[in-house]
This record gives sequence, structure tokens and C-alpha cells, in this order.
Amino acid sequence: MTTKMKTEAAAMISCYDHKKKYDMYCKKLLSNKQILAYVMKGCIPEYADIPLEDIPSYIEMSSINTADCEYIDDHQVEVTDEAIPGAQIKY
Repeated sequence: MTTKMKTEAAAMISCYDHKKKYDMYCKKLLSNKQILAYVMKGCIPEYADIPLEDIPSYIEMSSINTADCEYIDDHQVEVTDEAIPGAQIKY
């Protein structure tokens, strides 16, 4: 990783305080193609033998990077997810 990439990653991490949810933080972090390339090389068998510097050229960025993000504070909204039968997940 270059120094510039390390600085950008550190800036992304430090700009989100502890009261905000981590969804947008993760999207921002993984929208960096070089960071995502490390994840893909380690987790997706099809990319294991591809040189790390070549993987970013295979990544197509979707609208997930440009979509508006809704921040949910702990005191503002309680969201319940019942998508899994028999399970109730509260955010």
C-alpha cells in the first residue's frame, strides 16, 4: 500500500464518530479498489492466483458508492429486521 492510500484510509476511519453506524464507513472503505483487491484475493478463490496489482482492473464500481446514505442515531430510530424466519434483528 502506498503512503497516499494509507493516509486516505486513515482519514476515512477517523472522520466517522462512534455514534454513527458502520454501514457507510464500510462502503467507503471497500469503495477503494486497492483495499477491495486485498479482500478479493484472500476470500475469493478465483482471484487467489491473480497478481494483486491486476485485480483492481476487474472491479466495476456500482451505484452503492454514490447512493445517498441515511445515518441512524441510537436515539432516533429503532429498526427491526424479520427477514429470517424465527429471528428478529434490531438495529
